[in-house]
Amino acid sequence: QSNGLAYGHLEGYHLEVEEVGPGGPIVRVDAYPQQEMAIVRYQGREVLVPLREDWIQALDAARKVVRMELPDGLLDL
Repeated sequence: QSNGLAYGHLEGYHLEVEEVGPGGPIVRVDAYPQQEMAIVRYQGREVLVPLREDWIQALDAARKVVRMELPDGLLDL
């Protein structure tokens, strides 16, 4: 279910954040004018995470995990 999005295949993956640990499940991927965004369920709320290639550290398709390095505080917005 890629919806024609470059990162659509990440729906259902679990986000892990460098230096923070588990982020949460990627509920969906939406297209925004600047870039695609992952909607991540994190600590009981939905957080928008920009899907930037240079922030993605590793993809584990077998475990359905994407590890990203995010700017400090991004998950607190």
